[in-house]
Amino acid sequence: MLSLEHSLGRWHGFAFQNGLPIYPMLSFRFRVSPDHACYEATEVAADGTQYTVLGGYMLQCDDTVEYKFTWMYAMGLPKAYFSGIIDGDVGRLSGSWGFDEDDTPFQFLFFKDVPPEVVVARPLVFEFEENC
Repeated sequence: MLSLEHSLGRWHGFAFQNGLPIYPMLSFRFRVSPDHACYEATEVAADGTQYTVLGGYMLQCDDTVEYKFTWMYAMGLPKAYFSGIIDGDVGRLSGSWGFDEDDTPFQFLFFKDVPPEVVVARPLVFEFEENC
């Protein structure tokens, strides 16, 4: 049965463009929405700007679960749209994102239950690719 359980909890990670982080580390805690139909988070970014993340999930034809969420800033900055999958074995949420729901050319990578001081000290994605 499909559930929100895998998406709930504290996540830390980065949004990338061309293999480089474009913001300081992002952190949020997904909670079940009041109607139990989706998940949500409301946090404050490193620069003091409040943001809200709202998301849902869908079972794909190959039995993978796709998680989609929208990142909205209180200051009227553009919305960002994320789509990805969770690797439950390692607690990793990864996929693509962009400023248009139908065009998500950039990458993101978040980790669950990994302390933020560990996530922030990780090498960049392209360094992992070069050393694989």
